Amino acid sequence: MEKNRMKVLVFEPGQEPHVEIINKDEGAYRELVGGPITAKPLDDNTVIVYNDIKSEENARPNRWVGGAIISGTFFLASSDDGEKLSDIKPYQMQYY
Repeated sequence: MEKNRMKVLVFEPGQEPHVEIINKDEGAYRELVGGPITAKPLDDNTVIVYNDIKSEENARPNRWVGGAIISGTFFLASSDDGEKLSDIKPYQMQYY
């Protein structure tokens, strides 16, 4: 994978998850989730990136993740150091 792009697992409301390759920058993340981003760890190596405002505004619910209902589109990526996002791994795609 190019160093400025990464593979993520995208979850859109009412659809099956799918893989997309996106730019590694905040603008691309905001475009994908439809606004301001929030990133939180789901486990030691997986991060969820979503638009927290949509969840607060009761937008169309998407899925129950990590003890909360996430509304709108979100994506999962890998993070080995807890900060930088990277390609989601095959085992993560299978698990989630």
